[in-house]
Amino acid sequence: MVYPQNTYLTCLLELGGAFVDFSDYEHALLNQHIWLFSTRVYWDTLSVAERSAYLERRGVPPDATWDMYEEMLLKNDVVYSINLWRSRAGDPYMHTPLPERF
Repeated sequence: MVYPQNTYLTCLLELGGAFVDFSDYEHALLNQHIWLFSTRVYWDTLSVAERSAYLERRGVPPDATWDMYEEMLLKNDVVYSINLWRSRAGDPYMHTPLPERF
């Protein structure tokens, strides 16, 4: 659920995370502490039926475990980060501060 920072960052790097500058590390650690942690807390409050509906709304098999769902969340975040850097590299107007995703 909440890993030590070095374990979490290593996981993101292994998934292909783009750590181009400090803001990428900052974003990853904020995601870990705010977004991923709060998602896990919410997950733990859901009943089995609620969890199935929650997963189906997100296009995830309704019988997915937390580990499966967490892996999908991390992969989605890595893809988001890679796409963001590619977009910024291709468009000089995107070199402005990024809006918060929360």
